[in-house]
Amino acid sequence: MNLRDRAPTGLKRQVRSALGVMGVEIGAYTGSFSQHRDHLIRTAGVATVWDVGANIGQYATAVRRGGYRGRVISIEPGSTAFHDLWMRTEHDNAWHALRTAVAEAAGERVLHVTRNSQSISLLPMLDRHVEAAPSSEVSGEETVTTSTLDELHHDLGAPRPYFLKLDLQGCELSALRGANRFLKETVACEVELSLVQLYEGAPTWDEVTNHLRDAGFTLCDLERVFYDRVSQDLLQVNALFRRVGAEQTAETSSPLRGATSASRPPRAA
Repeated sequence: MNLRDRAPTGLKRQVRSALGVMGVEIGAYTGSFSQHRDHLIRTAGVATVWDVGANIGQYATAVRRGGYRGRVISIEPGSTAFHDLWMRTEHDNAWHALRTAVAEAAGERVLHVTRNSQSISLLPMLDRHVEAAPSSEVSGEETVTTSTLDELHHDLGAPRPYFLKLDLQGCELSALRGANRFLKETVACEVELSLVQLYEGAPTWDEVTNHLRDAGFTLCDLERVFYDRVSQDLLQVNALFRRVGAEQTAETSSPLRGATSASRPPRAA
């Protein structure tokens, strides 16, 4: 018998009530974080997974492994990582790669490139991050275009409803602020949250969760992803959110508008 089974019913109600005030949902689901994500994608009838901050496509590959066969749009601003991402999409007609940074407004920004390619950001990195992960130190800069999710939603015409994954190294709230219409078509999302500031000007984790709560989402699962190996302090988590009352409203898959070979880099010689 586990602790949940031994706890008095009244105590369990009090815990659920207290966590509910913060937007945290406790249920009977006992699978892993990835299984919970795959369950949400399946039961909500998701027609397009938006993989924003895709690196080389690890997330989309995991979603495919979980059984999802619908549309995937992977977005990555870094030139080196994007080339590897594009190569992964070559044999999957329902997986599209776009090179742009996602932010609150369209334009151009400086991208801080890191040695490990997974920690690149539009924001300058703080020493706290490098101390916890030396391979993440900044190694250069690139000028990249920025797009909003609302613009991409309009231009690509992807089938709905959406599942949104955001891993933008401190820029998650900026992306959400440019996604008012996009979020209305979204039934669930996975967002990386920082418990301490790792990038200059990055929002706190509760600013991001409050924004999503105000947009109609509730936090339903957490996954530990980055911690300080010396202090053992937790630095970042992946957070899973679902829209309250989301229904299964999947559309028939259709070609993407504007997702042409121009969105992909030339093949290496």
